[in-house]
Amino acid sequence: MRGRKVKLANELFDYDFATLAKTEPHARTRLRFLILSHLKDGATVTELAKNFRVTRSTIHQWLVRLELEGIEGLKEKKGRGAKKKLSPDQHEAFKMSVLELQHNREGERIRGEDVLRLMKKNSM
Repeated sequence: MRGRKVKLANELFDYDFATLAKTEPHARTRLRFLILSHLKDGATVTELAKNFRVTRSTIHQWLVRLELEGIEGLKEKKGRGAKKKLSPDQHEAFKMSVLELQHNREGERIRGEDVLRLMKKNSM
């Protein structure tokens, strides 16, 4: 496969990315470690981008983050993903309402429309 070898930062050789990938619980960070392990073993950025379905520029960004921030720069940052709509207190209160609704049903399970009705009732 075509692709030129990227000039690797010295930081790349300070870590055993294969071992880090095996012990990393977060999937995106594990993927970063695995790709950098292959890069360290001599694969090209183009090969890795194609095989792992990421862009070449993304891999280059990871290399820059590794050089600037070290291994912590590759780990997933806090604050990613959807934010919770309810506070912990509201969540707990709604959970208790749903459980109470289920308990008060006679022999049936509650349905999605029952939960929606409960949500509408509580929001007014």
